[in-house]
Amino acid sequence: MLAHVNLIALNPTEGYPGQPSSPERITAFTAILEQKHIPHTLRLRRGTDISAGCGQLRSQVRAQRPTLKAT
Repeated sequence: MLAHVNLIALNPTEGYPGQPSSPERITAFTAILEQKHIPHTLRLRRGTDISAGCGQLRSQVRAQRPTLKAT
């Protein structure tokens, strides 16, 4: 199977309990990919310093919207 794995650390996002992987876990995972000769790219996270990373903007917009009540 031809594949290329893109890796990006999870962005910490308000309201989502998941946490980014530690640098050690990322290194261990990329080592497994390398051992298996699976092509991969470790991407840089961007925008986290201003809460504009993937998932972060959505949670901000969702928090600002009024909730709709069922009638």
